[in-house]
Amino acid sequence: MKTVSIVLSAVPYSESSMIYKALCRDMGHISIIAKGIRKQDAGLCHLQEYELHLLEPKEEGLYLLKDFQEQRDYSIYPTAATWAAADCGAELLMHLIIPAYEAGAYYELLCNYLGYLQKVDANAVLILWRLFMRVYANLGLAPKLGVCAVCNEATEIAGYSRDMELSCQNCLCAEGAHYFSPLARRILALLPEIGNHLQDLILDRAVVQELNTYFTNYFYAHYHKTLRLKSLSVLCQFYPVIKTARNY
Repeated sequence: MKTVSIVLSAVPYSESSMIYKALCRDMGHISIIAKGIRKQDAGLCHLQEYELHLLEPKEEGLYLLKDFQEQRDYSIYPTAATWAAADCGAELLMHLIIPAYEAGAYYELLCNYLGYLQKVDANAVLILWRLFMRVYANLGLAPKLGVCAVCNEATEIAGYSRDMELSCQNCLCAEGAHYFSPLARRILALLPEIGNHLQDLILDRAVVQELNTYFTNYFYAHYHKTLRLKSLSVLCQFYPVIKTARNY
């Protein structure tokens, strides 16, 4: 069989083989074993798109790689921070259960995300947060930015409740509520068109951690499963710790 896929992870297996996880345009997530590929001059690379020739497993399990041809390279980015954002987006997609009939939509979403980041040299985490929103929209779970979930009024969002509902200042009074910092509020308000503001915002590690926590906790609130993204903590390290008052 043939399929077009983006490699999301690569793990050595035995002395000569590799196991890859890939997102396929027509099948969703699959796992592939490439026997003897570590002894060859070339193998599959992380964040690259390939046309793969595979043998289907007799039972549910690993597909066997027979041949491959590179299509597009999504592994090169202007900065290390942008690469970390690209890796984090791929890692996010790995945590989703994607049925075959929805695979094409998620595949195009990932391709567009990775391709867009190849032109971004600063504040790539902003594009990652936009990806979170688009993933949640595909899942039918997207929060309404700029609309209070309690009073349904179009207004600035002040924070979120314990059950992760976005609320305005007047409605956010329940125990356990979290208030966004002024910079986080501004970012959320700009998120639908954030590509136009990459150079306008000065981020520090505190606001990056604040919004990372919101988007990952939102996943847990709906799936009761912790969203652990290793590259998310790496991405935070590219932003400075500012001990004095932040410039909003």
